[in-house]
Amino acid sequence: MGLKQSKRLENILFGCVRKKRNSQKQLYELYYRFGFSICRRYAKNMEETEEMVNNGFLKIFLNIDKFNPDLKFENWARRIFINTAIDYYRKYANDFSENHLSVDESTALLPRVEPDILEKLSGDEILNCIARLPPSNRIAFNLSVVEGYSHPEIADMLQISVGTSKSNLSKARRKLKIIIAELYA
Repeated sequence: MGLKQSKRLENILFGCVRKKRNSQKQLYELYYRFGFSICRRYAKNMEETEEMVNNGFLKIFLNIDKFNPDLKFENWARRIFINTAIDYYRKYANDFSENHLSVDESTALLPRVEPDILEKLSGDEILNCIARLPPSNRIAFNLSVVEGYSHPEIADMLQISVGTSKSNLSKARRKLKIIIAELYA
């Protein structure tokens, strides 16, 4: 971010702290796509994505006075959007340890997926595959693979055991293979 953009963001954030509607609108417009791209990975559809994004911005506006201007705003906002997605599933799915199986994995043979299949899929196709995962698997996958959190960190964030986090990630990977094979093989 250039000096001019940095100063602009600083002014917008200062206006948000002062509860200026115009500043809030500017921040929303400036960071909507950022928030959308994060929430989309955690949501199963566009309606959930929109709700998560809007809830995330509400939390940003309500807590903007707690933002440390010495830190990077994007990092602070990313954490809020991720936590908003987690809160959404706490409210609606209510159980990160419960796996709602769409396929009987105990008897299903994992399909052979060509190693280069991911190179052929678009970003939207990959997101759609991830969106088909049960919430507990989708969140564990995103937090671990996309965001880079460790299993102890995920366990702490979701208030589950480390073993459950590992299990959810393992199941997510198996289910993704099945989903990709069904759709694209």
